[in-house]
Amino acid sequence: MKGGFPARLLPTLGWLAFLAVGYSPLLGALLAATEDPWPAEGIPASPRRVALLVNSLGLSAGVALAVMVVGTLAAVALLRRQATARPVLQWLLLASIAVPPTVQALAWCEAIGELNRRWGLSLIGDWWTGAAVQAMGLLPFGTGVALAALQATDGRLLDVGRVHSTPLRLILRLALPLARPLLVCGAILVFLLSLLDYTLPSIFGVNVYAMEIFVAFSANHNVGECLLLALPLLLVAVLLLGLVAPLPRRLAQRATASFPRDGSLPVPFTVLLVLAAGLMGLALVLPLRSLGSALAAPGELARTTLASTGELGYTLAINLVAALLAVALAVVPAAWLAFGKAGRLPLWPLALLPYLLPPTLTGIGLIALWNRLAPAGLHGDSFLVVMALVSRLAPLALAVLSAWLLRLDPALVEAAVVGCRSRRELMGRILLPLTMPGLLAAGTLAFVLGLGDVGTSLLLLPPGSETLAIKTYNYLHYGGSQAAAGLCLLLMALAVGGTALPWLAWLTNRTCRRRGWERQTQR
Repeated sequence: MKGGFPARLLPTLGWLAFLAVGYSPLLGALLAATEDPWPAEGIPASPRRVALLVNSLGLSAGVALAVMVVGTLAAVALLRRQATARPVLQWLLLASIAVPPTVQALAWCEAIGELNRRWGLSLIGDWWTGAAVQAMGLLPFGTGVALAALQATDGRLLDVGRVHSTPLRLILRLALPLARPLLVCGAILVFLLSLLDYTLPSIFGVNVYAMEIFVAFSANHNVGECLLLALPLLLVAVLLLGLVAPLPRRLAQRATASFPRDGSLPVPFTVLLVLAAGLMGLALVLPLRSLGSALAAPGELARTTLASTGELGYTLAINLVAALLAVALAVVPAAWLAFGKAGRLPLWPLALLPYLLPPTLTGIGLIALWNRLAPAGLHGDSFLVVMALVSRLAPLALAVLSAWLLRLDPALVEAAVVGCRSRRELMGRILLPLTMPGLLAAGTLAFVLGLGDVGTSLLLLPPGSETLAIKTYNYLHYGGSQAAAGLCLLLMALAVGGTALPWLAWLTNRTCRRRGWERQTQR
């Protein structure tokens, strides 16, 4: 099949649409900053803000270091166990990043409240508390990255190392250095996620630099000042993004390593592995335990559900639309990056940067842009909420879909291109079934991540409208823990349903088609 002019034009149009939506918040902020009057005192770099930025960078660096060290030890502990379901566990741990932050906050609010009641510890408002909660929330994700890193190493080198090294030296001197590039990528990503998030720290009374942008805009609506405040975070993201760019390609590599399970390890190192695995288990179990408190009070849960039916439907609608649009925008750029040459790698930072914009800046930029494009103003319209979610989630959908496409056998794709008689047959019978798991993974991740969004939607919601995540965020601020538990349970039910139902539909359709094909062949 020969590609005509529309086929050659498709990558260009796909990239233009993706970049236009992804970078529209930054464009709007830049346009508004050129028109808004600058603050009288000039650049808002007060000593308090400088100290807050330094403290926030230190907190995020500590979170990233703790998550990857403990996560790597937990991954080693898991790899030394025989487990046939380890690939599923790895992707479940990576997908734990989609657990709504309010669910994590509820779990740790209850745990910290119990510590306060028993031992009189005053932990709310303490920086160490904010760092510990963020680290525990991101620990399962860090463990998933470490599992992927250790399993993507060259198994032949490990086999040779077994002959000449003890198990401990093999892990410390060979396995970990081979996995270092992906471990560093994971640490940088955790650092950026921690630096840009103010949801968890603010619930525990910890003020971080990302919150300062929201406070400044709420005080004077000066976009220029907000853009200057966000500039340090943007510079950090741009500087580190080039190192994170290989992450989708490395996650797409198939596991080749046979991790050393034979031989005993020194007792101190074994104790470290057990402690790390225990912390990772606690990070997974504690949110589930907190959700169980909502089930223990069915009457309160029923009242909370009935009082939140409007928020439930609104949350479902905007996130479903946003997820579908995000995947649609990501398809063409993802295919172009996955099947392109190595020279296209510099485009990865360009594609991923919109997700790493400060969430508040995304909302501010969209307000400023659409107030200029639509003189009547779209501020307070659900359209802006959807656009904000799409601009942040499309880069993640692109990364997930690219990682799946990179796992496809190129020879299989080339054979399909040669053997099909038309482009419609190629898309409908070959490429779409091959890419459907990647499309479902990208869509479900975008949907579930959108469910927990607070920082972007907080500025854009129409009057009288509220998502479940923001309603839960408000309850946690004002101490309504039982109602917050019910709302978190609703959020997790949406997340589980939004993840499971598309996959069940795809598996059912696949099974029916396979049975139909078997009946045809038997005839």
